[in-house]
Amino acid sequence: MKLVSTSMIRALGFLFVSVVLAGCVPEGTGPTVSDLMQKGAKQLVKADLVAMTPANFFFKWPNKEGEENLTYNADGTMTATGKHYASGTTSPGTGTWNFNEKGQFCTEKNWTTWKTSGSSCYFMYMLPSDQKNAYVSPSGENNVKTFAVAIEK
Repeated sequence: MKLVSTSMIRALGFLFVSVVLAGCVPEGTGPTVSDLMQKGAKQLVKADLVAMTPANFFFKWPNKEGEENLTYNADGTMTATGKHYASGTTSPGTGTWNFNEKGQFCTEKNWTTWKTSGSSCYFMYMLPSDQKNAYVSPSGENNVKTFAVAIEK
């Protein structure tokens, strides 16, 4: 039995990667990592994300201040266009993604117009019984509450 379908991985990748790239993950309000693992969650790995590339995604920032259109490639590169609502500005972006030795999904991004850059790393989880949410944790520690990310199709 396949735990995570390709369409779920695509949707998860879209939302999770976008949260990471936006650089603003709110304080976790979801279940703890331990709770997820006891319910049979799968920690997603590089092969899961590679399976969905090239992939185009749209994401609204968690702080509701902007949005991004993103494209992730199997070679670990990404391109993006971001829009900041209050200023009305847009910016092209470029960057890279990978999984580090700890199993965290990591991104580095550069926004040309905004002259900003940043990097982030998070663990990703998905429950086989919950097709509408993914969960992210910066530390992956068992007692840490995760951030629930809604999966849009």
